[in-house]
Amino acid sequence: MSAPQTHDPLVVNTKDGVVWQRRAVTAEGRGLYAVTGSCNCPEFLMATLAELAEHGIAGSAFALPMPVAPKPVSLSEQQIEALAAAGNRVVNDSVHERLCMCDTWPERCLSSGGYFMGLWDMSGLESALPAVIALWEQMRGAELERLRSRVAELEAERHSTNEALDDAVQALRARETASADPTVEFFRPGLTYERARWQFQCLAVAPAPSTADVVAVGFLFRELDGTSSVHRMREEDWAHGEWVAVESGGA
Repeated sequence: MSAPQTHDPLVVNTKDGVVWQRRAVTAEGRGLYAVTGSCNCPEFLMATLAELAEHGIAGSAFALPMPVAPKPVSLSEQQIEALAAAGNRVVNDSVHERLCMCDTWPERCLSSGGYFMGLWDMSGLESALPAVIALWEQMRGAELERLRSRVAELEAERHSTNEALDDAVQALRARETASADPTVEFFRPGLTYERARWQFQCLAVAPAPSTADVVAVGFLFRELDGTSSVHRMREEDWAHGEWVAVESGGA
């Protein structure tokens, strides 16, 4: 019995960006598709072309593109001979170890098989080496490019992080300078301020850890009824509160 045939494409791209590959064909000749790169998928979970069309088909192909082989590298005769000898040495050692495992190899072999170095040399290895090495260099080049891109990403992240840290340090230094400068208008540690019936004894001035906004921390109290609490004041409290310094220390 011949396998069912289909006229459905081999690969389908849906508009949501997913690539589907035909994995099987029904008895009626309908292609069954699974997401490219997915593991073995049972047929009852695969999608037909009509079902993929419901998602919108952006494109399709009836064959996969053939990879382009890299151009063979140029090697001297001595280089090819040395590489082939190294490869054949590994092959002969491996085969002999499975067959004999005597401890006099490779100078001689103690088995009755008459084994000798070179017995299992691979014919044609010399002609294949330039293409094999070219493919390896292409693969290594792709990996090096990936690593260079990753290093560039990490350097960019480090640069961005350093800039953010520098900005934060500069802002902190500016706020510390502002707190120490008597000409800058804000609450100052060691002073008590008054507004109407309320007084605020400032104990410390520092940037808030979450926002870096400068805040003053101290006791907010009212002598009239003894109300007192730990309170923090922001820059807008100073700007709009009309606080006036009345004395140093507590009330």
